[in-house]
Amino acid sequence: MSLAGLLAWVLAALSVVPVPVGTAGHRPAAALNDGSPVAGMACASAGDRFPVHVEVFAAGRAAVVPAGIGITPPVRRSGAYVTGGSCRYPLVTTEPTGVVWVRAGRPRTLGDLFVLWGQPLGRWRLLGFDGRVSVTVDGRGYRGDPRTLPLQERSQIVVQVGRHVPPHPAYRFPGDR
Repeated sequence: MSLAGLLAWVLAALSVVPVPVGTAGHRPAAALNDGSPVAGMACASAGDRFPVHVEVFAAGRAAVVPAGIGITPPVRRSGAYVTGGSCRYPLVTTEPTGVVWVRAGRPRTLGDLFVLWGQPLGRWRLLGFDGRVSVTVDGRGYRGDPRTLPLQERSQIVVQVGRHVPPHPAYRFPGDR
């Protein structure tokens, strides 16, 4: 059996079917380059923000939520960290830890994050993988459409497809003791 055939067999056994979408890295919505509105989200330079932690797993492996989501050029990179930007959308990531900074005010959803990231999310699709998508929030299952999950301050959200990874119910945010 070829390596590709073996990989297809293993993924089928895990009930995960990869769908080519390029890299699962940062492929933002095209409008992010000029600060145009994206799915009703405006780019602005200010606003209070609160943190949410989002972890993504596909086929039992972690997928990195990259730094730079929701930040328009010019950005400055220092290793894995991103700063700067001419403006920022309501959801941004500045480091590849899964911490998402949500602008306070209008409620935002997990679907908004994936739109700004430029990655697919639905009940049966996550990143480049097809299969039943499950979501936990603070260790409890979420039964609705993952795109509609409200982002609440200091929540620990785990999104996964394929082989189950036991989610942990809490995340230690920077500054927590």
